[in-house]
Amino acid sequence: MYTLDFNPTALKILMIEIRWYAVIYALGFILLYLIINHAAKRKTIQGMDKDKAELFVIYSILGVVIGARLFYFVFYDISVFWKNPLEILMIWHAGLSFHGGLIGFIISAWMFSKKHDINMWAILDMSTIAAISGLMLGRIGNLLNGELAGTEFNGPWCTIFPLYDTVCRHPYPIYAFISHLILLIYLAVLLYINREKLKEFIGTKILAANFLIGYGILRIITDIWKMDEILLFMKTGQWLSVIMIIIGAAIMLYKKKR
Repeated sequence: MYTLDFNPTALKILMIEIRWYAVIYALGFILLYLIINHAAKRKTIQGMDKDKAELFVIYSILGVVIGARLFYFVFYDISVFWKNPLEILMIWHAGLSFHGGLIGFIISAWMFSKKHDINMWAILDMSTIAAISGLMLGRIGNLLNGELAGTEFNGPWCTIFPLYDTVCRHPYPIYAFISHLILLIYLAVLLYINREKLKEFIGTKILAANFLIGYGILRIITDIWKMDEILLFMKTGQWLSVIMIIIGAAIMLYKKKR
């Protein structure tokens, strides 16, 4: 049995408190910049350069944060949103939805690509590695924060989440981390297989579609052990993941017909 009693604060200077989760979130966007900038240098994304890579990260931050906050309140805590709509601006408070962040990111990529005449699918394909790596980092942040509690469990690795109660539960953040690692390895293998024709491969939608399908399948599995609202016979995150799988499959079918 384990108890999550980590200190979520990474650094505190006078009245300013910097939490590990914020540091990890920043690392995710730094990783995104490094990947997109590297692709720009190798001409993997046509029309992208260092300055545009920096601008794209700004677009991404706004899209992810706004989308993640909006979706969290709409699907997981609508009552708080109705009581205090300004809560959505208080990003230092808990409450971020992956599915909302993903939609926000796609919208920001679409807006950026349209404005700068860059292939959106090339951006999305290259962003998959940063996205899944950032999610892995995020699960470490969840663990440090003692959030995303799992269902009740009495096994040898059961974990107490003090923010919830004193009941021993599944360590859901660890399960999610492992699932993200599996998807990262799979996407990395796809990139390795196509390394000799990378410029032609990036932008084909294959990485983006596999990300959607892979994440959706793995999320449906791991959410079995997550505390979440049940709608009909599945949890909210599982239903949203089904939609991801459908969209990913539709992209693959459309590509095949073309």
